[in-house]
This record gives sequence, structure tokens and C-alpha cells, in this order.
Amino acid sequence: LKESGLIYSRAGALTMGAAALNDAVAWCLLILAICIANAKNMSIAGYVFLCVLAMAVGLFVIVRPIFREIVIYFESFNNKAFRSNLFAITICIVFLCAWTTALLGLDGIFGAFLFGLIVPRDTQLFHDCNEHIEAFV
Repeated sequence: LKESGLIYSRAGALTMGAAALNDAVAWCLLILAICIANAKNMSIAGYVFLCVLAMAVGLFVIVRPIFREIVIYFESFNNKAFRSNLFAITICIVFLCAWTTALLGLDGIFGAFLFGLIVPRDTQLFHDCNEHIEAFV
């Protein structure tokens, strides 16, 4: 879609929105399947699923706006040291989210993925993360 320029059309936006919704549902079903497979009974699986759901809602509703304001504030200084520190803090929060989901009995990738969804895309931090992580991988 991007190469042909269709992503900027109404059909392209609708297609990307449907794909994003499909991915979100697939991730939720995968988390639910892992919870059921790892739990000894359904009440534990439901509890773990609700905990992960609460974590996701908390990240999107509470952490996302606060993190966005923090990123914009520190990027306004145009200081390379601040940008480096902001990147380091971001990586620490990624590990914290991964640790939280691992503590709940899921793979850490779910927590890291959830935090990755809330990183503001229109900031220098996003580009720094892409640059540093792609160089690492």
C-alpha cells in the first residue's frame, strides 16, 4: 500500500485500520490461549487475562499521555544528552513492562509490545529507538 501511495487514500486507511483491529484481536486471543494453557484452572486464566487487560488499559489511558508530554518536554531542549537519557529510560520501561507480563505468566514480548504501541510516533525518540534497536538487531 505504501509503495503505490494507496495508504494515503480512504481505502488504504480503511485497510490499515482493519489490519490493526485484526492484529489486536489476534494478540488478545493469543494471550487468552496462553493463559488457559498455563493455568491450572479457568479462574486463574481469567485472572491473568484480566490483569494483562488492565495493564494494557492503564498503559493506553494513563501512561501514554504522560509519557508523550515527558518526551515532548525533553525533546524541546534539543540536547543530545537528554535524548540519550530518554532513550535509556524508554528501554528500562520496556523491560519493566516485559518483566510485568512475565511475572503474570506470559512471555515478556507481550509487555514490550504493549509499551511499543504507546511510544509517540511523531517524535525524535521514536526515530532514535528505531535507529538504535535496528543497529542492535
